[in-house]
Order: sequence, then C-alpha cells, then structure tokens
Amino acid sequence: MKEQTFSFTADHLAYGRTFTGAPFAEAIYKLKVRLAGPVPSHEKRRLDKQPETILGFESRYVMTDALIGQYGTDCVLEIASGLSPRCFARAKLNLGSKFAEMDLKPVMELKHRIALALCREYHSAYPENLKLFTGDATCTADYDGVRKYFGKGDADGHLRGIAPIPAVGQEDPAGEESARAHRSPWCLHHSRRAPAL
Repeated sequence: MKEQTFSFTADHLAYGRTFTGAPFAEAIYKLKVRLAGPVPSHEKRRLDKQPETILGFESRYVMTDALIGQYGTDCVLEIASGLSPRCFARAKLNLGSKFAEMDLKPVMELKHRIALALCREYHSAYPENLKLFTGDATCTADYDGVRKYFGKGDADGHLRGIAPIPAVGQEDPAGEESARAHRSPWCLHHSRRAPAL
C-alpha cells in the first residue's frame, strides 16, 4: 500500500496513540491505514526518535478526558481534532451530551469514513449526538455550523465570542471586529457545511 500523509499531526498522533490504550485508538489507526495508507516510514522513524512529541499531546488528551469525566459537560467541541477517538468514544457513553469535532476538510472526510467503518465493525449505529465539521480554527465563520448544532446547549454563550486566531506571522488586515462579523481574508479554508452523517 502506498504511504500517504494527509495531515502530519493527525498521522503521527493516530500512530502514537495506538500505544496508549485509548478507546478505539488502535481500530482508528488500522482503518486509517486501510483507507489512506500508513504514516510514511521516514516520518515514522523520525517520530520514533522523538517520543516526547506524542507524550506532550497525549498527556493533554488524558488530562482533558479526566476533567470531562470528573466534572461532566453538556457539550464538547474538539478543535483540530485529527483522528482523536475522544468524541466518538464519549458520544457512545454520554447520550445526553452533544459532541462536535472540527478540522480541515481532508482530515474530516477521512474521519467520517473511519467513523462509519467503526460503526459497521462494532455493529452499532452512528452516534446522533456527534457531528463532524470541516473548518479552519482561525476562521470565525467556520464555527457557524457548530454554533447552530449546539444551539441551546451553548446557553452560556461561549461560542458566540469565538474570535479568529491569525496564522503565525500574519495579521488580520480587516481588524478583529470585522473578522468577527465576516470571513477574514487571512482564513486558510472555509466550509460551512458538515458532512452529512
């Protein structure tokens, strides 16, 4: 099978997470390999020499899961989610909560295919309380679908105040207020529609 990288971070974390015992992590990576190819071997060797990269991301992942488990929540938005199994695993356990993930289009298209394959593999329905959104974390407009999905679940208004984060080395020429109201010209990717699930 041809090796392919669609997202450096998503590839590496999906591979590294197979060693952590996170729910669905190994199944997700196997499906990723089957659907999009493995992490290229030269990148895998580089990652194997830098385990602190995975440890840093994974410690944050475990801590976030522990906080969600300890304090609970009505809604979870995982930004730049990659192939993280968190929302898929938690949506199955917490039917009363809403879960959303957002990442760039190639990552979310693959994740959607993986999620459907997981449902087939485990003979279960796709969680109704999980939605995947394509978008760029630096674009306010890309959060529109997420805001609508959470609706009353965002009673505290946390998502109304989302402001774009300029890419490193770039400034928002239109100013922060304009960026809140309109798609800013420095946004890298834009899609208001989530894949139909």
